[in-house]
This record gives sequence, structure tokens and C-alpha cells, in this order.
Amino acid sequence: MVGASAAKCKANAAGCGKCSRDGSRCVSCWDTYGLTSSGKCVECKVRGEMGWTCTKCKGNDPSFCLKCEDYEGYQPTGVFATKGGRCKSCLDKSCNRCAAITGTCQECNRGFGLLASKACKACADDNCITCDGNVRRCTLCYSGHAPDKNGKCIPCTDKHCDVCSKTAGKCEYCTVGYKQVRGRCVVDSKAAAP
Repeated sequence: MVGASAAKCKANAAGCGKCSRDGSRCVSCWDTYGLTSSGKCVECKVRGEMGWTCTKCKGNDPSFCLKCEDYEGYQPTGVFATKGGRCKSCLDKSCNRCAAITGTCQECNRGFGLLASKACKACADDNCITCDGNVRRCTLCYSGHAPDKNGKCIPCTDKHCDVCSKTAGKCEYCTVGYKQVRGRCVVDSKAAAP
């Protein structure tokens, strides 16, 4: 029989993500909450302009942030938790993800490359998404383009192709309404049918 004290924790209530096996305490909290030493979840209350980006704080000190994230779509962008428990923007304004404590860039925004100096610099090619290490050598291009052997984004040979191989001649994914047949895009008659 479960004791009276075992029924205190309720998952998905009061910020608790998961309860202990005996149900006496919370063992993990939702984002924007911190876990106290007594097994309760408290909402993060971090001061400062970027305090709202705190996704994990100390449970016994909800004003001290351990992890900051500002989401754009599904990706965390441009903020970090400082040594003092505050949230700040990455030091490089073109940085998408930076290290906690130091703010050193780990991943740049689209169209920028991360250099050995940990600085972000614009890619030389306008059709380039990433050019890490060398801004003149693209490693990933925007839709309808592929990097050639020199790292320049060249258009896919097939105008109905969204993603082509590095040779740009073989299509891997076609635009809507077309299907891939032996590396080429052809009209998808099933997609056109009502």
C-alpha cells in the first residue's frame, strides 16, 4: 500500500516533468523551472533584459540561470548563460549558438561561416548557407543549388530540383508537383490529380 506521503508529486503539474518512482518528489522540471533540493519545481525569475530566455535555473535560487535559449523556429539562437547566472546575447551578433559562461560562438547564422578565431564572417557566395573555416568555400547551399568541388554554389541542372548532388547534375529532391526518377525531376501525375 502506498503511504500518504507518496501521493505528493503530480507529473505535468506545477512545472514537474517527472516524479520519483514512489511519487514523493519531482525529479525533473519543465523548461523555465528549476528543481529544488526538496524535489519541487520553482519558476525561473532571472533579472535583466534577456532574463525571459532562461530555460533552466537553480531550484534553490530561481534568479540564477543555468541555461538560456531564445527560439527562432525550432532552433535556439544567440543567447548564453553567464558565470553570474544571467542571460546575455552572444558576443558576435552573427552567432546563432554560443558557449555558456564565455559566449564564444559555436555556430553562426545562415550565410555566415565560423572561422578558427571563433568569429562569424559572411560567406562570399550569396547562395551559401554555411562556409565554416573558409568564407570562400561553401559546404551547404540554398535550395536549387549545390556546392561544386571548389565550394562555389552552382544551380542544379534541373530547374525543378530543390536539392541536388555536389555535381549539380543529379537531383535528390524535386519541387512540389514533381517526382524524382533516376536523378531527374518529372511531373508527378498523381500530385496534379484532384
